[in-house]
Amino acid sequence: MCGAMHTDTSRLHVDHIAPHDGDACLFWETSNLWTVCASCHDGECQRIEAAHEGYPEAIRAAKMAARRQA
Repeated sequence: MCGAMHTDTSRLHVDHIAPHDGDACLFWETSNLWTVCASCHDGECQRIEAAHEGYPEAIRAAKMAARRQA
């Protein structure tokens, strides 16, 4: 996962590291947010969330591991 940073912020997507599932506190929790490029957001992030659906801590751990490998 790229963890993209650009001066042109229109190229960035904000990803919830662990899905918020409608929880307003988790939605706005800055420690649960990071930026990624569109390709990572629409690809790897979505694959991880689908593979671990219903297990937010497993999703968080898988995303963090993917980011370290990038």
